[in-house]
Amino acid sequence: MRWVLRFLFLIFLLAGGLSWWGWSLWTGQGPVATDSGESVLLDIPSGMTLKAAADSLVSAGLLRDSRVLLLGARVNGLDRGLRAGMYRLEPGTSPRELLENLTSGRS
Repeated sequence: MRWVLRFLFLIFLLAGGLSWWGWSLWTGQGPVATDSGESVLLDIPSGMTLKAAADSLVSAGLLRDSRVLLLGARVNGLDRGLRAGMYRLEPGTSPRELLENLTSGRS
């Protein structure tokens, strides 16, 4: 019985650690894309997929891993809410804030 409690405690700790890690990736500061810290202009044409937009963010140095943005969008039900437009995005913006900008149309 004691080993079952230890096992359950270990699973609980592991789940908590993974949850914390995922949350920090989602809400933590993104990479600083330029040496000067200047904003980056990103064009999202009509019909562009979220995957393509996430890849553009990685190429621009605003996102470390496109999977973080894609998973966050799916979990929040925003995976089909991308809005076309020209966006001025700041280096260091979290994936969560990037997604909010790209789905609300805010630049």
